[in-house]
Amino acid sequence: MRRISILALGVAALLFVPVASAQAHPPHQATDESDFVLRIRCDGFTLVDQVHIEGRLQRFFNEDGTRRRVTIHNRWEGTITNKATGEFVAIDPGHWTDTLVGSVITTRGQLYSIKIASLGIFIHGVGRVVTDLRTGEILFESSTEAHHQDYSDLCNALA
Repeated sequence: MRRISILALGVAALLFVPVASAQAHPPHQATDESDFVLRIRCDGFTLVDQVHIEGRLQRFFNEDGTRRRVTIHNRWEGTITNKATGEFVAIDPGHWTDTLVGSVITTRGQLYSIKIASLGIFIHGVGRVVTDLRTGEILFESSTEAHHQDYSDLCNALA
């Protein structure tokens, strides 16, 4: 799932192209929406997660107009489907914030929440991850994501 959250983070970051400011102003704000597809590999088949993401971007500047940080407030929802069987599950909306300062991005919040209560499946990606975008190194992680590398229950439920 780490690949999914890093992909989602990359997509969210690419939604907005930073623009330099010539003078200090209140935060510049923009919004955007995007649809894309993620794939979850199961034993013998692939689940397709059709995702819709909404982002609200804020760019903050210092007195001389140099960008200090970028904050993106994200909301995403999706539906995971086994295209072969038609079985699916809707994902509870994720909501998280990415803060970019220099080349370091901090992601905090709930990236995803997959629940199939009748089968006892509860998979959440919640926490805080600090990553150096130049090296890809995770500088800090306090997240449930590391505990959800095995999606066999989800795959079995949608087989």
